Amino acid sequence: MIRKHLERDTMSDHVIPPELVAKLLRTGRSNDPSQAIVSEFSAYDQNAYSSFMRMLPAPWKQVGNALSESDLFALIRAIVVAEETLPNWNAGSVSPAIWLFRIFNEKYPAEARQLADWILANSSNGWLPYGSANYGADSIAEYEIHHRVHNEAKSNKAQIENVRALEGKRRRADEATAKLFGAVKRNDIKAVAALLAQGANSGMQGTDGLSAIELAKSLNRTAIYNAMISDETKHG
Repeated sequence: MIRKHLERDTMSDHVIPPELVAKLLRTGRSNDPSQAIVSEFSAYDQNAYSSFMRMLPAPWKQVGNALSESDLFALIRAIVVAEETLPNWNAGSVSPAIWLFRIFNEKYPAEARQLADWILANSSNGWLPYGSANYGADSIAEYEIHHRVHNEAKSNKAQIENVRALEGKRRRADEATAKLFGAVKRNDIKAVAALLAQGANSGMQGTDGLSAIELAKSLNRTAIYNAMISDETKHG
């Protein structure tokens, strides 16, 4: 009867079996969780419960939100140890320890740093405790150094890409400006509109001392002249 009940629970997508929670809490409260988890989980239990390590967050959050600070701490410790100790229990980026740590961090921020430090020292899961890459850090201090360096490198890369984008835009605008004079002389209103859209400067002087807009006026290119006036007004 007990075995049938367990098998029914392990097939559920919405409920974490109370028996599993109880075993994990006893493990996490132990002075030696690595030893306790082997005692708590038989080979049958290890196989029957392993799928719960990769469930969607909601059922685990429901469990976590109902626990006291000490029990939530114990549950997270037990899951970390379970991932390290039991076969097929490693859950990577979907580890329940991630969702449970977020609850702990929100409710007990003063104690969360100590717990994060313990997790990093005792876990090889590269996604713990925050659900993002931990850079292989073994302590919260090491993690914070790596995280700062990563963010600085990311910021520098974004700045470099922004400078390149601006340089590319300026280069295309300069090329469009150089082509604008020919389009005016040809009275090609479509080409002029396209070049203005690319950032061509109709007020920049050409080799003969006239700007493109002055050239358009001198050649009585009324439509082109009006388009350039409108473009200047739009861009200030």
